[in-house]
Amino acid sequence: MTTSATTYQASSDLQAAINGAQPGDTILVAPGVYDKMEITKSLNLIGDDAKIRAGEREIGIKIQAPDVKVSGFTVEGGFYGIHLVSSRNCTISNNIVTGCEEWGIGLVFSDENRIENNVANFNGLGGEGWYGIYLSNSN
Repeated sequence: MTTSATTYQASSDLQAAINGAQPGDTILVAPGVYDKMEITKSLNLIGDDAKIRAGEREIGIKIQAPDVKVSGFTVEGGFYGIHLVSSRNCTISNNIVTGCEEWGIGLVFSDENRIENNVANFNGLGGEGWYGIYLSNSN
């Protein structure tokens, strides 16, 4: 079985690029500041000095899909920085997650994922003393 993927250059509306992409595509994200995003299909997102700023009680990057790769982002603020739910075989690498109310990177009901070379600091600012990286029902 042969598959082909398309590479996109995302500019201002990152969620629109995600929604328009096909499973397996790669989105190259230009330098800049972006709103929260939700990924519900297998994609590769590669940031180049790209920042995600989430509002209060929002999730910076929410992933609910298998085979997602997210690399090269700085996620600032929000409730959770990068949050995987029921996701398998994802790679979260070379990101900075900071200033989240609860945890920086969280995996819930998510198995066989790789979390590598990330920095999670100054999270848990909601006063609860939460976590840099949080796992729940995940292997």
